[in-house]
Amino acid sequence: MDLLTFALSMMNGPSSRRSTWRRSPANRQDACFETSSKDARSKELQTERVGSTITSGKLVIAMHELSICESLVTIMEEEAERQKFTRVKRVCLEIGPFSGVEIDALRFSFEIAVRGTVAEDAVLDIEQPQTEAKCMVCGNKMAVEDHFAICPHCGSGQLQASGGNMLRIRALEVI
Repeated sequence: MDLLTFALSMMNGPSSRRSTWRRSPANRQDACFETSSKDARSKELQTERVGSTITSGKLVIAMHELSICESLVTIMEEEAERQKFTRVKRVCLEIGPFSGVEIDALRFSFEIAVRGTVAEDAVLDIEQPQTEAKCMVCGNKMAVEDHFAICPHCGSGQLQASGGNMLRIRALEVI
């Protein structure tokens, strides 16, 4: 049983399993599905990394990143049909720092989502460009990587970012 099948069976499994929805670690906004089981086989599988976090023997799946990868697969399959290619060798994504995407969870979810598709053995390249922001106090423009940046000129934290919330397919290398 692969991890995705296991995770889905945990969601729909018998009542001996406890399932709850909760916010993911670090107060991220996407929902995670958390489940635990007394089944010895399930406990063994729970030691494998799924999504972004495993804590206290509980399985946590980053649903946000998995759904993004499923959407990427849908796009690639549609383009394969439309443009008549059979394999995707490389997927290049551009993900902004304010997109809300956890890169490690996305990489893991990508490996699961592409199984049995035109992108099964594809390499995932991720570019994370910096975003430009303008200081609302002094007007200085600077590159920022997160919401906690401060203006190097005046020390203000009142910055207005332009962009940075994108997630786009930059290129597909196909056969």
